[in-house]
Amino acid sequence: ASGRPDLGSGTWADSDAGTDRFACLGVAPGTVKHFKEYDDEFFARYEQRKLPQIDLAVIDGAHDEYHAAFDLAEVLRRLRLPGFVVMHDSAHFANRTGQYGVAAVVDRCASQPSVEVLNLPGNAGLTLLRFSQRVGVPVNTLPPASVFWPVAAVAAVAFLAGWRLTP
Repeated sequence: ASGRPDLGSGTWADSDAGTDRFACLGVAPGTVKHFKEYDDEFFARYEQRKLPQIDLAVIDGAHDEYHAAFDLAEVLRRLRLPGFVVMHDSAHFANRTGQYGVAAVVDRCASQPSVEVLNLPGNAGLTLLRFSQRVGVPVNTLPPASVFWPVAAVAAVAFLAGWRLTP
């Protein structure tokens, strides 16, 4: 789509290379399916592709609040409970627009009693969220196209959706 940056280079530019990246880590062939798409495109086709419910999602995309909330809300619609979400860049990381979007979304989640939160603040921060009940994540208005960023974790969401974690 116009106004959006390239969807990645190197390993993430090629679906087979992305799959091979996980294979070298011992992930069985066929476990990973890489989708080179923006987050809104990926989630719009999720059910059409008959992808399974998500047990563990890794969200590592745009740092603005809209995209962090959008990605989390879309994952939560498909999350098998209890389920887990890892948010990257959650240590009050300001993106190029000066926003602290991921941290703001994590803070809103942390205020809900049915959400357990483990923050690892090193470097840019990593937060593990455990959801035991359905919660809503309000998504504010869409930012200008200039702040769209690709979501690198879409491949992780797809392959982790096939894993079943025991609570």
